This record gives sequence, C-alpha cells and structure tokens, in this order.
Amino acid sequence: MEIEKERLRRFFRDPLRVSGGLAVFFLVAPGSFAGFTLLLAHAGLTGASFQVPASIHAAAQLMGFFILLIWGFLVHGFPGILGSRHETTQGVTARLTVVGAAVLALWLSAAFGLPAWTLDGALVLGAAASVDITWRFGQTLRFAGRRRRRTPLPFLYLGLLVVPLYWGALFLQLRGGARLPAADLLLLGAVIPIILSMGYRMLPSLGGFRQPRQRAFVAAAWVWGIGLLAWTGEFFLPLDGYWARGLFAIAAMLFFFSMRMGEPLREGRKRAGDATDRPLRGFVRLGYAWLVVGTMVGFLNSLGALPGIGYYWDDAGRHALALGFALFVTAGITQRTFPTFLRGRAVSQRVAWATCGMLVAGLGLRMFSEPFLPASQPAVGLSAFMLYTGILMYGWNLVYGMVPGRSGEHPESVQGGRRVRTM
Repeated sequence: MEIEKERLRRFFRDPLRVSGGLAVFFLVAPGSFAGFTLLLAHAGLTGASFQVPASIHAAAQLMGFFILLIWGFLVHGFPGILGSRHETTQGVTARLTVVGAAVLALWLSAAFGLPAWTLDGALVLGAAASVDITWRFGQTLRFAGRRRRRTPLPFLYLGLLVVPLYWGALFLQLRGGARLPAADLLLLGAVIPIILSMGYRMLPSLGGFRQPRQRAFVAAAWVWGIGLLAWTGEFFLPLDGYWARGLFAIAAMLFFFSMRMGEPLREGRKRAGDATDRPLRGFVRLGYAWLVVGTMVGFLNSLGALPGIGYYWDDAGRHALALGFALFVTAGITQRTFPTFLRGRAVSQRVAWATCGMLVAGLGLRMFSEPFLPASQPAVGLSAFMLYTGILMYGWNLVYGMVPGRSGEHPESVQGGRRVRTM
C-alpha cells in the first residue's frame, strides 16, 4: 500500500505530466470549445449566450495549453539539452498548477459572470506564478550560458520574458485601458519564439532533420524581434501596419530556410529514423509552412491586397500561426516524445495522421472561407467542426501516450497491423 501511495505521489508531482494534463484540458475544453462556439457564432449558427470574450478564449488556448505545456517540457528536458546542471523542478509543479487555476478562474469568471474580485485574483495569481517560473528558467539559462555560448538563447529569453508581461496587458485589456492586444503579444512574443528556439535545439536529433543554418536562424530571430518592436509601436505611434507584418513574413521565410524544412533528411535517417518519426516530420514541416502562410496573409492584408473582409483575414492569419504553426509543431513533438519521457503507452500513428489531415483541411477551409462571410457560412461552420474534431483526436492520442505502460515496457508505435519500437 505504501509503495502504491508513493507511486501515485510521484505520478502527480511530475511537472511534465501535470503540465501535459492541464494543457490538454485547456486545449479541448475552455480553449478550443470557446473558439468553436465563437466560430459558429461568426457563421450565424449559435447565439451570443454560448460565447466568452475572445481574450478569455485566447488565454485558455495560448496560456492554458501552449505555455503550460512548454513550461513542463522545459522543466523536464531543457537543462540537459542546454548542458546546464541547474535544477528547475523544485516547486515548479505547484506553480504550474497555480497558473492553470488562474486561467480556469478567468474562463469561469467570463462564462458565468463571477464577481470582479475573482478575475482580479486570478490575474494576480497567474502573474506571480509566471514571474517565479520565468526566474527559475532564467537561472537555468544563465548556468547554461556560463559554460558555453548556446545559440539561440537570446531568442528564448525574449519568449520567457514576455509571458509575465502578458498578464499585465490582459489586465489592462479587460479593464478597457490597453491598446495592446494581450493575446497577440503572447503569441508573437512568447509562444512562437519559444517553439522556434526549442525546434532549433531538438529537431535535428529528434526527427533526423539536417543541422540548422545558425547564421540564418540568428538573422531571422533579429528580424522577428525588430518586427515585434514595430508591431508594438503601431499601438502607440503613427506607424503603418505593413512594416511589422512585412518583417514577420521575411523572418518566417528565413526560419523555414534556416531549419532546412524543404531539404531531405540526414543521410541514413530515411531508414534508420523508422516509421515512428514520420508523423513528427509531417507535423513539423506543415507547421513551418503554416508559419510562412500566416505571416504572408497578415502582410498582404495590411497592404489591402486580399479580397473579402480584412478583419477576418487578420483572424485567419492569426489562427494560421496559432493552430497551423504552434499546434502542428507542438503536436508532432509531444506525440513523439511524451510516451518516451513519461514511460507511457504508444500513441497511434493512424490517429496522428488522421489528426493531421483533419486539422489541415479544417484550417485551410477556415482561412479561405471566413473572410467571405456571410456568403460562406456553411463552409465556416464545417471548418469549425473539423478543427474541433482534430483537436479532440490529438488530445485523446496525447493523453493515451501519457498513461504509464506496464512495468518494463518500452514505448511502441502502432503502424498498420504491427507494433514498432520507438527507442
């Protein structure tokens, strides 16, 4: 009995498992369900009673899923990847839970009209826990930087530092006193830079991709950072929007080039990489393609070069970055690594490929139908169902891979009618 209690205690104290569980919950429940109902409302298929503000939907999707999942991943694996011996796991699980509780309180407050102090308390708790977690990661990165120069640490710093600022921007936005959209700040300033930095470190060894072009990546990071400054300046200075969006588009193409997404795998990995890496490569390459598409849509729309409603083109480009780039890359990496890191069960490759197809079809349909509302209402409604179905499939597959397997069992992957080892 004591052994079982200890196993359960370790199970729920694992930062990666806790952050993964919270992230999947926020992805499939408050985050994507809110987005699902908002999109159906745009298509005229539901009423306003089913909706929460877009800022709260974005908080559940970006902060609740991406940031919590990224934090757990960084705690688990990045000290070793960065070559740092500094320990970050002490007390992080509790702080991840606090951030999750804060995001959930935000959603409940908006959905059910809870008292204002609930919203304020959630913002304070989320900000305090985020500052503490960011400081811990900063210590890990500082120890790694002492040993040797590790590109692209500065770009990772940018993403980690923006997360606490998000809570302040969200507070001002909910109080009606902010010009800067908090969700866009978190997406452009934190989620995308952190995922790009993690991909730079992990993808060559994980998926058999070629070694990135370091100078091109550093140049892309600088262009993205300057674009972020220009984008921020739009809300306070008389700047034209196409400058920042043009810089984002240039940086995205440089990232695609620097990561060598269009090139064949390293010699020997086509066979040695085995079947378990194929969904990872498919998700990642599609994700980087969506990064280019999303930024180009934003740039062309800022020039007025696209037909239809400009507001919806901006929304489509934003979701190409959040669902197309961030979710695709995250889904590819987590479905490949979580069963190994957590000694879980094998994820289904068939479900992974079905998820990929559903998300590509749903996102593509949404991108080219939403700007032409109301004439395209049926297509927008269909895209909402396809996207939510794909997200549910990914959530189920990831949770399945997080559940521990039998003692001594190695993670395996199902391909066709046979099982293939992953490690």
